[in-house]
Amino acid sequence: MSVMMDYVASGIVFGILLITIASIQVNINSTLYENTFSVRVQGNAVGLAYQLEHDILKAGYHVMTGTSVSVADSTRLTYTSDMNNTGTITNVSYSTGTTSQALSTMNPDDFPLFRTEGATTLTQRWGLTYFKFAYYDSAMNVLNSMPLNSSDRAKIREIQATFIVQSPEPVISQVDTSWPAITWTKMLVPRNLGVIQ
Repeated sequence: MSVMMDYVASGIVFGILLITIASIQVNINSTLYENTFSVRVQGNAVGLAYQLEHDILKAGYHVMTGTSVSVADSTRLTYTSDMNNTGTITNVSYSTGTTSQALSTMNPDDFPLFRTEGATTLTQRWGLTYFKFAYYDSAMNVLNSMPLNSSDRAKIREIQATFIVQSPEPVISQVDTSWPAITWTKMLVPRNLGVIQ
């Protein structure tokens, strides 16, 4: 009888040990996924931030007449510029898509960003779940009657870009489901807006 009790006790201890090892493995996997997705989200945020800074700071470059900004809305911006310093003035446009245009990811809230330069439109999937522009005049007054009319577009001196990038896949743990995310906001001051060259 004592041998049978030893077998039962050993089975219980072995079962508890297996459950503990499985729980540790789940935690290790969740941490690994979270770290992997966090690095991916950080990379996407840095890439998008660099692109926005590079492009928007060139708004109005070498534009000799008229207003450089032709569309200014909370999720859309179109301006003219000599982007490559070649003497060729092109239109550059940023606009957001809808969540239905990003069905290839598991994240139900992400949407694509469209960047158009001249006749070329690039669909970018950064994992955006929020993207907004805000516009300010030379006295740092916000211009908020969206979309801005032509007289307000001529007053733009600073453009604030804000976005949130989330992971395209969730991190599922024993406690909850999370989406690693990064928020970025910056005031961009294109030196050529409002300058007649």
